[in-house]
Amino acid sequence: MRVRETPPSLFGQVSDGVLLSQKVVAQISELLARGQLQPGDRLPTEREMAARFGVSRTAVRDAIKLLAGRGILEVKRGAGIFIASREGVADHFALLLRIRQGSIEELFEIRKLIEVQAAGWAAERGTPEAIAAIERVVAEAEAALDDPAALARCDAAFHVAVAAAAQNGVLLRIMQNLLDLLASSREESLRIPGRAVRSVGEHRAVLAAIARRDAQGARQRMWEHLDSVERAIVQRFRSLEDARSGNGARQ
Repeated sequence: MRVRETPPSLFGQVSDGVLLSQKVVAQISELLARGQLQPGDRLPTEREMAARFGVSRTAVRDAIKLLAGRGILEVKRGAGIFIASREGVADHFALLLRIRQGSIEELFEIRKLIEVQAAGWAAERGTPEAIAAIERVVAEAEAALDDPAALARCDAAFHVAVAAAAQNGVLLRIMQNLLDLLASSREESLRIPGRAVRSVGEHRAVLAAIARRDAQGARQRMWEHLDSVERAIVQRFRSLEDARSGNGARQ
């Protein structure tokens, strides 16, 4: 059977900042969700992907390990790196689909529980370097408002950067593992007209509170941001459902 080769040009550079491996993971997951990567496709070599993403081979290797652990990639010695079987990919996206269809409120309950506290800790414990990393992500997002794919990656990077600034390894690992679940709500929210600009502005407000070491203000700004995103997504789902119901009634 002929193996479909994936061209290195499919991948774009990821920005400097925290957790470059997670940004590589996010881009590969996004390409899968769009159907640009298919089960059985062979990816470029580690060296080629590192050059295309603009990161070190170590970052690419870490991303491959994460995706292989989730059943998304298969590394075959002597043959290359492949998108896993259709069953493995389906299992991965089935969880995202369940989140999309019925658990938005539950997801945001957990996000508020974790990320509001993370923002407060970031204000209290964040090093100058960690806060500067959040600033870089926000600035990158402000420059990417017309690029939905880049903006989605910046959105994820912002929340991970805040978690990293909180100086709690367990919390950071939880946030890393939540990235796939957050992808569904993040992509949905950024499709809402005006939502991208508002989210970036809210990120800037969270950053400002963290930078001035205002823990209570940081928690408040993060809670307001997450609540705003949740309400927008729920309203969008209801509108889509109403539209589908209306179409069904007319047929």
